[in-house]
Amino acid sequence: MNWDRVKTAFIILLAVCNLVLFYMYLDSDKNEEKLMTDENLEQKVSEIFEKNNIDISEIKDPNIKELPVLKLAEKELSFEKEKEKFVELGLSPYDAEKNSGYLYTYTFEGCFDINYCGDVSKIVAGDYNTAIERAKKVVNFENDDIKFEYSKYEKMPDGTFKIYFEQSYNGIRILDGYIIIEVKGDTIISLKEKALNLIEYEDRSQKLIPYSLALYKLYGEMDIDDVPTKITELNLVRELNTAYDDEGLISGETFAYYRFRTDSGKRYLVKAIDSSNNNK
Repeated sequence: MNWDRVKTAFIILLAVCNLVLFYMYLDSDKNEEKLMTDENLEQKVSEIFEKNNIDISEIKDPNIKELPVLKLAEKELSFEKEKEKFVELGLSPYDAEKNSGYLYTYTFEGCFDINYCGDVSKIVAGDYNTAIERAKKVVNFENDDIKFEYSKYEKMPDGTFKIYFEQSYNGIRILDGYIIIEVKGDTIISLKEKALNLIEYEDRSQKLIPYSLALYKLYGEMDIDDVPTKITELNLVRELNTAYDDEGLISGETFAYYRFRTDSGKRYLVKAIDSSNNNK
């Protein structure tokens, strides 16, 4: 028997066994890390927020695992028909003799501008409640495809309120679809509307990252030098990814984001799509 060969073979065998054990250790470490990520990341991130005096108790996990893929569809709009619904609310067309009324402009597909023509300075400024009620009457039209939800407002130096509404699809806000209404007293000063026509891909969906991972990414996005004391709002929103040619918009799909709002009014967007596990 050649003992040198046996000894060499034994040494090689031990080396292989050590390599196998080492890779098994690495694999178990990865599994433990994955287990920590899946089950304990939210708790650990919550501890980080608490340690930095950031209150996240008011926001909850939206508990949505995936969303359908939305694409921008062609839409035929009648300018006259769109104008009629605003005339019904008293936004009558401009009368040159009286030098008052509204000018209607259909800028491009899905976009509608209305501007009051008159002496705005003579309109007595009102309060926010009057302005928001007037604005809501303008956007409160029954339409299965176009729904708008109140987003925020700004008060101008002259007492005019600029009120923002965002388009929604099945309760999820579409950042690229909006209505912006300026109201002074109970008078509409201007209106800008962009209504996207969106439809679902029947055979495609987008998986979302876990809520805990969204919190982790949020902390990385926040300005540590100006940390808020509370995260007051969480919405799942969509933003349009578009493609253009010389004639305008030719295609578009929406991407999902978690949108967080702080008590100081600042908003943060965290991309919600899990790009590694999307169905097509």
